[in-house]
Amino acid sequence: LHQLAFLDLANCKLKSIPRDIKRLSSLTHLDLSMNPLTALPKPLDVLPRLRALLFQGAGVEKMPEEYAKLVMLSELQASGNSLRDSTIVEFKRLLNLRKLDMSMNQLTMFPRGIFNVENILELNLSGNELRLVPPKIAAFGRVRLINLASNQLRDVSIELFELSTLTSLNLNGNADLDNLPSTIGSLASLSFLGLRSTGVTELPWEMSKLTSLTEISLDVDNYLRPPPAFLKKNPAAQDIVAYLRRLAPSKRT
Repeated sequence: LHQLAFLDLANCKLKSIPRDIKRLSSLTHLDLSMNPLTALPKPLDVLPRLRALLFQGAGVEKMPEEYAKLVMLSELQASGNSLRDSTIVEFKRLLNLRKLDMSMNQLTMFPRGIFNVENILELNLSGNELRLVPPKIAAFGRVRLINLASNQLRDVSIELFELSTLTSLNLNGNADLDNLPSTIGSLASLSFLGLRSTGVTELPWEMSKLTSLTEISLDVDNYLRPPPAFLKKNPAAQDIVAYLRRLAPSKRT
């Protein structure tokens, strides 16, 4: 077993994880999802090669502090638990992290130290209680996917809309989000934009620069620009982009 690299214990009805797991020094992938664990095993920091850790839907209330030492982690899937701001680890040392899913928890802010992880590619914090997106999000210079759906966002920093590598941005279900900044035109790589069940009623003409956009989710009847009559025709994303392009101010010659 010392050479075991992949261990899938999902849906095994486990209430605890044997301490002997720390002997699996070659382990790179560990899936503990969908077990009634509540608490996570503490000796995982002695698994030096662990790159993927999954404990989705396990009822976990706290991450052991030792998990901050899992510096080789590239993927952490922790959705559907009961984690709070004070019960998750600080991420500033997890610099190899590329995918982080902490959706469906009880977070009110971005995880501590996460903005040190500048090379993160996918971030899912949907289904929490976030109220703002801070300017520090500009640190994510390579990010491709950000899912902030079903939070309580009111204050979203313009830096979110300047992430040129972003291909998917989901803001669905943030009812108090009522404005998109003009900098949204900087999202040159964006292919999906989720705005359903938000307070947004006007799309800025700067969105006409989003030439890579292929999908956008909207509440048709809530919009003033583009008008419902246009949106009810179920236009493709690029039809909406073309409509907004016609609203762009004319360049003076």
